[in-house]
Amino acid sequence: MLCPEATQTAQINWHAPPRPSSETSPRVGRWSEADSANRNKIARGAAMECAASLDIMKLRKVITDARHERGSELLAAVVSMLTKMI
Repeated sequence: MLCPEATQTAQINWHAPPRPSSETSPRVGRWSEADSANRNKIARGAAMECAASLDIMKLRKVITDARHERGSELLAAVVSMLTKMI
């Protein structure tokens, strides 16, 4: 549980007026383009691993052909989107 002082401080910071744009950098809180590209590459790889898992589930008859087809379509769209973002 938070102490009353911490709660009061959080409320003060929450309601503070926004700082003028001259005091802030335009990229504050954002990743660099290289970081974004790296994260998108990792996400694309994870989506490809999901597609491989989906294929294995189909071969082992854990899922139906219809579900495999729908999952493959969704993953293809995700991989395509992430590839364009890199």
